[in-house]
Amino acid sequence: MTLWDYIYPFTGIVAWFLISGTGSTVSLSNLVVELFWIAVISAAMPWARWILSGFDGKPLKAWSLMLTFLPIIAAVVIRLTVPTLPE
Repeated sequence: MTLWDYIYPFTGIVAWFLISGTGSTVSLSNLVVELFWIAVISAAMPWARWILSGFDGKPLKAWSLMLTFLPIIAAVVIRLTVPTLPE
C-alpha cells in the first residue's frame, strides 16, 4: 500500500464538484444522494486494492490505475444520469 492508495478514494468526490455544472440541476438532494453513492464506491476501492495485492503478478499496477479512475468515472456517470431531485 502506498500513500496514493489513501488519497485516490477522494478523487470521485473532487470530480463531482468539478463537474457539478453538467447534467441536471444540482440541488441539495442531488448533493447528498450522489455524493453518498460516490463515497460508497470510493470506500470500496482500497478494499479492492488490498484484495488484489494478495495476488502476485504485474497486472497489479494496471488494476491500481483502473481503480484510481473508477471513482472519477462513477462520479461522471452518476452526475449525468441522476435527474434533479426535489429539495
